Amino acid sequence: MRIRIWNAFASNNSGSYVIVGQFPTAALADEVARELAGVTEAHTAWVLGDQAVRPSPLARYAAAHGIVHDDRIDDDWPQYTSSDQPHVWAVEHQVFVHCDYTVSMPPALGHAMYVRGGRVVTEVDHAHHALVATFEISIPWQGRDQIDVPARMQAIVDQLCGPDGALITQSRDELAPAWRGVVSGQTLGFGEPDLVLGVAFDDLRDGFTRVAAVVAAAGARLRVQLAEAPGHGDPLAYLRPCVPAPRGVGP
Repeated sequence: MRIRIWNAFASNNSGSYVIVGQFPTAALADEVARELAGVTEAHTAWVLGDQAVRPSPLARYAAAHGIVHDDRIDDDWPQYTSSDQPHVWAVEHQVFVHCDYTVSMPPALGHAMYVRGGRVVTEVDHAHHALVATFEISIPWQGRDQIDVPARMQAIVDQLCGPDGALITQSRDELAPAWRGVVSGQTLGFGEPDLVLGVAFDDLRDGFTRVAAVVAAAGARLRVQLAEAPGHGDPLAYLRPCVPAPRGVGP
C-alpha cells in the first residue's frame, strides 16, 4: 500500500480595484462619471455577450478620445464580481470607479480621466484587504464665522452614527469606523479639515454617496482619500478615541 500526503496553500487570484480621478469642477466630475458609467455598462454586456462584435464599447470610447485600448487582453475586466458591472460615481470634484473582484482593469480608464480634463489621484490595483476611505470634511471659509462649526460636525457624526446611518449599516464588521472632529474652543491650522472620518464600507458606492448626502445637507465640503488596509493592525488608530462622541447612541 502506498500513501501520499500533500500539504498545499491556495489563494484567491483576484482582488478589488479602485481608481479615483480629480476634476476642476463638480459639474465636470458628474458628467465624466455618467459617461464612464454608460461605457462600463455597455462593455460589461459585451464581455458577457458576443465578443465577436468588434470593436468593443470601451475600444470605441477610447478611440473617440485618442486613447489606446486592446480588446485582446481578456483578464482586465471583471467577470465574477458580486455586482453586475464596475461601479462608477462622483462625489463633488472626484470620480470613482470600483470593482470588488477582478484581476485588474484597463488602463484606458485612467487615460480617460486625463483626456476629460482631470487627473488620477489614486489607483489601488488588486487589493486583498479592505479599502479604507478617509473623508475630510470642512465648512467653507466663506461665511464660516457665522456658523457654529463644532455643532455642525456634531450633527454630521450624530446622523452617520444613527440607527440608519452609513457608519452603522454599511461599515465592515472587522474594522470599526473612527473620526476626529473639531470641538468648541479648538483652533485648527490653516487648511485642516473640521472632521476626519475613516471607514471601510461593504459597498463603496452606497457608503460614499450616503456620507456625501449628509455632508452636503450640513453645508460642508468633502474630499475622499482611499488606501488598502494593511494586513495587520488598526489603520484608523490615529483617529481614536472618536471625538465628538455621537449623541443618542448607547445605553
